[in-house]
Amino acid sequence: MAASIADPRLDFRAQVLERRRAGLALNRALAHAELDEVLDAVVRSGGAVAASHPLERGGEDLTSALNADWGGGAEAESEVREVCGWAGSLIDQTVRPGGKALFLGAGTGRHVVELAGRFGESWAVDLSVDRTWLFERVLRQPLAFAAFEDGAPMSRDGLTRLARTEPPASSAHLHLAVADARCLPLADAGATHVVSIYFTDMVPLHQLLPEAWRVLVPGGTFMHVGPLDYAFPDPAWRLAPEELPEAFRRFGFEIDSLRAQPMEFRRSSQSGIQVIYRGLVFRARKTELPAS
Repeated sequence: MAASIADPRLDFRAQVLERRRAGLALNRALAHAELDEVLDAVVRSGGAVAASHPLERGGEDLTSALNADWGGGAEAESEVREVCGWAGSLIDQTVRPGGKALFLGAGTGRHVVELAGRFGESWAVDLSVDRTWLFERVLRQPLAFAAFEDGAPMSRDGLTRLARTEPPASSAHLHLAVADARCLPLADAGATHVVSIYFTDMVPLHQLLPEAWRVLVPGGTFMHVGPLDYAFPDPAWRLAPEELPEAFRRFGFEIDSLRAQPMEFRRSSQSGIQVIYRGLVFRARKTELPAS
């Protein structure tokens, strides 16, 4: 018969479990305090507020969303820096003075914060209202937030505080919007650059690329990093990395600076499992051909 926690032979775990309980309580208290501030800001601006607290709606896990972007320790920080380095190298070779960038799938904003300072003006869009609220909060001041990791080793308390960088110097020229990437809130030829980091597996390319082509100026560029893991129900929408360049060409783009790049991605902060995807880093330039 397996021993229970009441078995005196397992008393050595009592202190560890108590630390974990305290960590979980602190995590929830901090998360509620931070999100209450966000909700108060929405009320002041006249926006609609859900009847219940975001963390209790049973939908998106905002704790995990924040931790994925801003937490996770030195290893996760290194991953963010590496990905931003790939995108940054494309941007530095391309950006026109005063260029206007559109970031797709901005989430809670980590990649945008790292890269937006390279542009004269930036728009960051995401379909999630909750994530956009949190991004706006990150820009106002550092978050005091903790993530409780139940899978932490027994020798740790299971509490990981969020890390964050300062907002870009050009944050006054950074605009956030809740929007569908298939119907962007920009006029025709309203952007000089589109930045897509781990996003071309979120919206099927036959829906995404015509809209990206529409909002780009002639000769404008689409900066691509990805994809990771497709979740589309139709297998016809799931393209192998080597098929991506041809898909872009069919929708009115010319590819350059193309390179294959193994991409490590943590499936979850709790499991610590990493998956390596075959991805592509490239720049796609809008041609005069209409996207059809």
